[in-house]
Amino acid sequence: MESIITDFHVDLYALVAQLVNFSIVVAVLYFFAFKPIVKMMTERSDKIAQGLKDAENSRAQLDNTEIETQSLLKEARRQADLIIAEANNQATENQSAILIKTKEQVQAVVNQEKENIENELAKTLLSLKRETALLAVTMAEKILGEKMDVQMDESFINKITQ
Repeated sequence: MESIITDFHVDLYALVAQLVNFSIVVAVLYFFAFKPIVKMMTERSDKIAQGLKDAENSRAQLDNTEIETQSLLKEARRQADLIIAEANNQATENQSAILIKTKEQVQAVVNQEKENIENELAKTLLSLKRETALLAVTMAEKILGEKMDVQMDESFINKITQ
């Protein structure tokens, strides 16, 4: 080894000093650069891991929310179908009630009009009988050639019309 030192002209004191300086630089870099960088990278890895964990939790919550939303939508559709069915039933009942009421009103109007027609017919027949009787009296007067007085006309008309 001594031959190497003499052949290459290595100074042992300078080598030891270089070694000490290198050790000091490595120690300083380790404490002031490497450790903070490793700490920062560890913190960053932890943040990334926490972010991934939070994202997974958010995805799970989203899935649960979607399931709940679907459940709520199904329930809302079911309730809407019930309400529509109830409204249809109520409309059918109302339609039937209105139809019955309308038929009753139509029947009442028809009956009233029949009664009015019968009254008009009776009045017309009575008037026709009177006119016929008056015509008969007038014809009888012409045939008989004499005039009857008013009292006789009335009694004759009443006999004929009854």
